[in-house]
Amino acid sequence: MNVYSDELTTKLEIVEKKTEAGEFVGVRFYIETPVTLKNNYGAKQIVRGPFEKVDGDDDSSAVTLWAKAGSPDILLKLLRKAAAALAQVVQVPIPPTG
Repeated sequence: MNVYSDELTTKLEIVEKKTEAGEFVGVRFYIETPVTLKNNYGAKQIVRGPFEKVDGDDDSSAVTLWAKAGSPDILLKLLRKAAAALAQVVQVPIPPTG
């Protein structure tokens, strides 16, 4: 799956789920796909926002990374490793947590 920078938002949430296979916790990253519209004068405009079928019902696309609830450290380590690798490439220090 590819998610491009134009689709990224700052909206995320921590989600929990119980199934027959166990209990899980995840990080859900919401996506807003930009679209190009023409205004009344024929000029193009790029807009983006949440996909709401009805007011207040956010049915936007999202990517969720899941981990077993008893071992969320696996997901945390992966996210930290990704952040460190990206910071090294773009040469930006990772801000301290806390």
